[in-house]
Amino acid sequence: MRPMIDYYGLLAIPMASFLALIPQMSKWFRSAVILIFLASFFLGIFHYIQYYYGAIHYDAMTWKAYKHSFLKVKPDAELEKYLDHPEYELAKQKRSN
Repeated sequence: MRPMIDYYGLLAIPMASFLALIPQMSKWFRSAVILIFLASFFLGIFHYIQYYYGAIHYDAMTWKAYKHSFLKVKPDAELEKYLDHPEYELAKQKRSN
């Protein structure tokens, strides 16, 4: 999310402190933490690829649309029925009033 970008630098400090504790953790907990970080990293890359090909819509995604396009790189014809497009004209009218 774009508003959170300003906090990335600030949030990197607690993440770095947590990662510094990894060598002191038990073997199983360390493995779990590394697995979660790697899974999150690869999921973020996969979401970027889905966005590039259109399987993730930039402003109309819903939970049903996400579940429908989960693990699909390219969108299919059914994705459109799960999307919820914002009504920009209605928003403009309400803002001008």
